[in-house]
Amino acid sequence: MELRAPIEVGIAVRDLPRMVDFYVRVLGCRKISEIVVPADKTRLNGLATDGCTIVRVETSYGERIKLLAAPSTLPGESPRWLLDRSGLAYLTFIIDDIDGCHARLKAHGVTLASEQPVENRAGIRVLFFSDPEGNVLELVEYADLASYRPDLAKP
Repeated sequence: MELRAPIEVGIAVRDLPRMVDFYVRVLGCRKISEIVVPADKTRLNGLATDGCTIVRVETSYGERIKLLAAPSTLPGESPRWLLDRSGLAYLTFIIDDIDGCHARLKAHGVTLASEQPVENRAGIRVLFFSDPEGNVLELVEYADLASYRPDLAKP
């Protein structure tokens, strides 16, 4: 398989306007598009019985996140510990200013998994948090990004 574009991540959500607001206003993504997929198509592809709305947002680096909501989507309960969630998937945002982002998340009342960013290994600080519907997100700051991703090293 040869990709023709960067990977896009889809997240099933319950409250689409609230989630779009969070990803745009709090995380700083840009809304790219909003489309409605009719029920006959979502049934054919196994997404939902009653259609869905898809909003695409884009990060400042160009990655795209698709927020998908169907009228029949029901809320679910999440366990306390992240790795207790069967099938857990989360988004990682590699950033420069984890302390500034941490302060911004706190100012917006975002649910954090820890009180402060945690240095998991020397020079690598992480902060897990949840969007308004409990989807897990991670911020990572590398003191030396080139040691982790040489392809992203700035000349």
